[in-house]
Amino acid sequence: MVRKVSILLLLVCLVATAFADSTPTKADRGRVRVVASPDPAGGPALKVLRTDTDSPLRAGTAWIWSKQWQEEPFAYYAEMRSRGLNAVRIILFDTWEHEAGYGGGDWNDATYRTAALARIERAVNFASENGMYVILNSHNKIPQYDEAYNTALWQHVAPHFARRTHVLYEVSNETLEGTQINASGVFGGSTARLRQLRAQYDLVRGLAPDTQIMVLTPAGVSGWGYVDGMNRLVQAWLAQPGGTVDWTKTSLAYHLYHADSGLFPNAEDLRRFHSEYPGWPSENNFPASVTSGQLGIPASDTWRSVSYGTELFVTQTCERLGLGWSHWHINRMNQLEQNFPLIWNDALAKNYAWTPDPVLNARRKINAGGESIASFTRDLNFFGGKVALHDPNVAVDRTGEPEAAPPEMYQSERWGHFRYVFARLEPNARAIALLHFSERYAEINAPGQRVFDVRWNGNLVLSDFDIFAAAGGRDRAVMRRVSGFADAQGQVTLEFVPKVQFAKVDAIELTLPRRRGLSIRPRPDKPSLL
Repeated sequence: MVRKVSILLLLVCLVATAFADSTPTKADRGRVRVVASPDPAGGPALKVLRTDTDSPLRAGTAWIWSKQWQEEPFAYYAEMRSRGLNAVRIILFDTWEHEAGYGGGDWNDATYRTAALARIERAVNFASENGMYVILNSHNKIPQYDEAYNTALWQHVAPHFARRTHVLYEVSNETLEGTQINASGVFGGSTARLRQLRAQYDLVRGLAPDTQIMVLTPAGVSGWGYVDGMNRLVQAWLAQPGGTVDWTKTSLAYHLYHADSGLFPNAEDLRRFHSEYPGWPSENNFPASVTSGQLGIPASDTWRSVSYGTELFVTQTCERLGLGWSHWHINRMNQLEQNFPLIWNDALAKNYAWTPDPVLNARRKINAGGESIASFTRDLNFFGGKVALHDPNVAVDRTGEPEAAPPEMYQSERWGHFRYVFARLEPNARAIALLHFSERYAEINAPGQRVFDVRWNGNLVLSDFDIFAAAGGRDRAVMRRVSGFADAQGQVTLEFVPKVQFAKVDAIELTLPRRRGLSIRPRPDKPSLL
């Protein structure tokens, strides 16, 4: 009997351990794939990473650590998504602190491990809700590398998120700098670091068999005159003792802080590398012409990316080659708002602006600018605009609007020129949107001071709308019901277009009317105001 009880307890513990790992959600995107993409310069096809919608990874940056702010809020991930980013590189910065001698974390300590995994878990879920991929990066302090610390980290992180299909692992950061190992494959020092990194890869691969693992992450791609310098570096890594490397689930991460760009102005080195191995530029930066003052960073921070040929921003090179990219110095909300326009304006001016990935989740009731309340989800699936929060002690008069939203909906808003996207609807199905408004801005005191339009998949459904006039004053609820049809992909885009002042909305409810249990079939007419 005692033996049976012991076996039962063991089984319970094993089940509990299994379910303690991060649980996939319906919002998780499918795993990235390695595909062959045409070389725009006419060379051999390039091996690159692609998302489940066949787009390159375009990533912002967020930090997870035990110091200062520790992690970023949901709103930061939503704002990255709003700017057309489909991924985020999560910097596990305690690694840097530990290797620099500042303490950092201890993955062998259960208390620390629980707190660290919880922070990463929140970030992974925030990204998932916003349709973004996550690249978890153990961020080493070059040239130090603590093998024991990194082993402990990945022993816990790798299996914990192995089932999350939108999560990738970048297992090191610039660990070759200072070792005299260079991309030419001619080594002036010991290859011990390569052996360590090969052993680390085998460890992580064994714990996460299906996860895309990024290796090596050199700070630059200089080949010291060798166009195939990075290829030689990978071959030297492969020559170290280790198991089989599956290149459908493995790629080389690299940074573009230095390169033989003068010798190879058309990115011949990158193209030569990608013709043989898959990879991803996991950290790009602004060009040298952008000053620290412009970026709002310390004058001592002079790290900048290289430029290829006439392409000042290396982002343009990466877009032209279809490589994807991750960008530094758009970290945290203030840098994102201040510095991302430098990237985007260059992309617009030089015609390499990208189309954001389609929205994939099916949320239909949104609290604009706010958190999840009752049946309304927190603010997501938006592109553009800003958030305003209002005094919760000032109540909005809802008595004149029978279909008013819950009172908490009027405590936040999204304003500006923006759009919301609703996805996973039946293609071409008819839908109805309830738009909830209240004028809360103290400087609007009369009709005509805020006027805007609303467009449904490009068609005008609400013209010259004036909240103050429609509600009969400020701090009063008013609702408008508009209708139209989903597009052929099952998406509805509601665009709020300012005419006088800015557009705004407090909450949105999208519904699909049913008739005898079936969706109403579309007619060839345009959306309309009901």
